[in-house]
Amino acid sequence: MKQMVRKSNDLVEARFKFDLYEMRLFLKMVSMVKNEDADFQVYRVYLRDVVQEFELGNSGYERIREAARRLMSKIITLYLEHDLGIMRFETPVVIGLGSFDKGIGERFIEISFHPNLKPHLLNLKSRFLLYDMRNILRLPSTYSIRMYELLKQYERIGKRRFRVDDLKEILGVSEGYPLYGNFKQRILDKAQKDLEKHTDISFTYEERKSGKSVSELIFTIRGNGKFSTAASSPAGEQPTQDGKAGDPVAKGIHEMVADWASLATVKEWLTQYPEEQVLRGINYTLNQVAAGVKIENMGGYLSRMVGLSVIIDQKETNKKEAAKLKAQQQKNEDRKGDLEKRKTDLMRAISEAENQIITDILSNAEVAEAIFESVRSGRWGSFFEAGKTAAENYRTSMTVRAAINNEVKSRYAKRFQKMKEHEELERVTRTLASM
Repeated sequence: MKQMVRKSNDLVEARFKFDLYEMRLFLKMVSMVKNEDADFQVYRVYLRDVVQEFELGNSGYERIREAARRLMSKIITLYLEHDLGIMRFETPVVIGLGSFDKGIGERFIEISFHPNLKPHLLNLKSRFLLYDMRNILRLPSTYSIRMYELLKQYERIGKRRFRVDDLKEILGVSEGYPLYGNFKQRILDKAQKDLEKHTDISFTYEERKSGKSVSELIFTIRGNGKFSTAASSPAGEQPTQDGKAGDPVAKGIHEMVADWASLATVKEWLTQYPEEQVLRGINYTLNQVAAGVKIENMGGYLSRMVGLSVIIDQKETNKKEAAKLKAQQQKNEDRKGDLEKRKTDLMRAISEAENQIITDILSNAEVAEAIFESVRSGRWGSFFEAGKTAAENYRTSMTVRAAINNEVKSRYAKRFQKMKEHEELERVTRTLASM
């Protein structure tokens, strides 16, 4: 039976860190959720099914049980749209775990999702990801699974852009891989090979630099002709008498539509139309159903969609426009972030330059003594600590130091004339105010 994973885009992009077995159990549970359910159920997960599907061997039973226990303490962080802006929202993953002691009964565990995840797993009508779970069964790394989901979201757009720091944060590897070279080798390149070998998509990526460092990645996403759930035999398929698995393309596609079309019908489609067109028509229909569109005659509708060489999906068009708008907004946010950083750098540079001028002026003992005495005898004199010299007070008291620095600037104003950094700071500040 085909198992589909359906989750909101916000959940796909959430920040969390699961190990491989926690991730596998989590996705198995997600595949058990029915989109039309009014509430979460207590999901009975048969350990044998998980072990067989992921080919875990005998050790997999205990590893899945342990993963279930660890999930009880895991927290997922989501960034959600709110009236006041983007809200950081943290929630547990699961509640309640029923299991058996070893030797009494080990066939299944019973577990359920935390209620906070309802908006991200139930009654999803828009902004969600749907994919066949067979794509992630052979992925050997939780990072490869997450990269698959993040890129699968944008498969139809074909491009996805990430800032390196943001992608590291989503994957939970900011501390583990601070150097880009290690992140590239151990995460990106590994995921690239894993997805090419085991899933229905593949990707390449382009590096963009800020200075000497890689700051941004642009992913190009393509369908994987070497492997797809439609074009691969399901696990456990028995070969025919001639030693072959039959027609894997037709069988794979038939599994997608077995409830509405016969294998003979699928084979007829493939003789009449290119495989890519058949898959496009099927995927369009399944996405319509997933989005809540009511289709009375699925068999007939599938045949019509498969027969169309071009399908104009208004929702998909709107989605692309929304993605384009989001990309522009992200570009603006990136620009704003760069300007904020430049503003901070300029203010720091100005401060350092002014401090150097002050140091030079106060290096003259007579000048320093006159300035210290003037400040001590004025309104700021009460902040001088008795028993300390003026120089000692200058070093230890922020208030005294600020008062003396201001006195220096007042007396030697020409030394602090506008620098080129001041002019750039004014331009940056004006630009930020207009954004």
